[in-house]
Amino acid sequence: MKTQLIILLFICLSKMTFAQSYVTIIFDAKHLAIVNENGAIRLVSEQAHNSMLGNIRGRIDDINVNLSSVVLVQNMIHRSLTEVDRALKSGRSALHISRLVQDIANHSTKMLETAKGEPWLLLFAEHVARQLKDRGIMELLPLSGDRFEK
Repeated sequence: MKTQLIILLFICLSKMTFAQSYVTIIFDAKHLAIVNENGAIRLVSEQAHNSMLGNIRGRIDDINVNLSSVVLVQNMIHRSLTEVDRALKSGRSALHISRLVQDIANHSTKMLETAKGEPWLLLFAEHVARQLKDRGIMELLPLSGDRFEK
């Protein structure tokens, strides 16, 4: 009896072990069709999304190129306006210097005419002429960019 009990126990345990290893396959055609349809739609949506991202990336690249062109043109305009500003300042300085030279010439002529009769006035005239020369050199410095010694 003991042997029969052991055999029975062995058979029961082996059936429980094999029962756990079997796989039951359930096939639902409708569910499988829905899962395949969902996967196809997801794949198409992902491809459309990637296409839109590529389109956006291309447009951003075009915008960056256009912005670079705008910055380049802006820098060119700024340089040109800076050159025009320098030219205007140089023109104003040249005009001021020409007026100063005319004033010096007029005053020198008047001083010489006045000093013809009284030579002691030439001492004051020399001092004024030196001041006018210094003033003319100071006006010329920004125009030429060089340094003159007094």
